[in-house]
Amino acid sequence: MAGSWEGSAGFSTDYRKRVFMDLNAEYEKGDEGLSSTSISGSITWRVRQNLSLEFGPELSLEKDPLQYIDTFKEGLSSPRYLFGKIDHKTLGLTVRGDLALSPTLTLQLYAQPFVSSGEFSQFREVLSSRAEKESQRWHKFSPSESLLSDGVYSLTRPGESSPLVVKNPDFNFRQFKLNLVLRWEFRPGSALFLVWNQGRGDYAHQGRFRYFQDLSDLFGTHPRDVFLIKISYLFDL
Repeated sequence: MAGSWEGSAGFSTDYRKRVFMDLNAEYEKGDEGLSSTSISGSITWRVRQNLSLEFGPELSLEKDPLQYIDTFKEGLSSPRYLFGKIDHKTLGLTVRGDLALSPTLTLQLYAQPFVSSGEFSQFREVLSSRAEKESQRWHKFSPSESLLSDGVYSLTRPGESSPLVVKNPDFNFRQFKLNLVLRWEFRPGSALFLVWNQGRGDYAHQGRFRYFQDLSDLFGTHPRDVFLIKISYLFDL
């Protein structure tokens, strides 16, 4: 019988202290190797009365043996559906900072580097989704039936002459977001905002999780910078 179980735990420290933190963890286990682990937390540091910093790391580990990959229709009498096992890893960090330079002048920081990878294996094709026996529902491609060449998989069932051809679905996705806002309240209810926004992103068909190498590749990409000036003014009517 299909089934799963899950558990979670967490704790936090006294938020009235100069340094306080919280941590949460969740784990889920299902059939056929399906599993999910997530750990997230935050550390807040009140450096001074006018300066606070917050660091929020988050880690996610997922394994799914039935991840959908593609559908093949061209030249076929009926569609063919391809699935595979994915080993998906994600690590992110959120940084926030608040600095009061004066009662009317403040600086706010938001930064988030994010790295995610997915590595596929154990490809399988749907034969009959309603069959009672698993061996009748799927054809699981063996290593000898799954050939990778120049970034393309050729998947051939026994007795077939035309393989399923699919681009290597492995991936590495990297992203960085930065938002820096200087706010000046030049009169009660009216403020001027100077905003710097930066974004970076990169995608590659690699699949292996290498956090520091991924960060190096990410910050080697060309940034997209946006500078904005905003003003809000309260009219006396």
